[in-house]
Amino acid sequence: MEKSNTSVILTRGACFEGRMSFEGFARLCGQFKGEIMSEGVLIVEPGARLEARVLVGELILKGWMKGEVKAHRKIHLLNGSEFYGILNAPQLNIEEGALFEGSSVKN
Repeated sequence: MEKSNTSVILTRGACFEGRMSFEGFARLCGQFKGEIMSEGVLIVEPGARLEARVLVGELILKGWMKGEVKAHRKIHLLNGSEFYGILNAPQLNIEEGALFEGSSVKN
């Protein structure tokens, strides 16, 4: 992913609480609590913490998340990620080494 394609970056050490929307890609490296809405791709990096209700085109989880996710295309839980909550997507990919505690719905 090229940096020019990223519309939102929450850097490591940053904390934000509230609502966020974006176009394209968003990369979270810090802490976020609230709601996120987009047709784009949300990338939660290792070391990031996300407690949220999320509606996106695609989620790529490498860090820690608690909440509810509805993705229009797909959700990826990558090796080393942790997810606690509800996942809803037509396609779900959970890599070996990812932790998933909750429920999933295929839409």
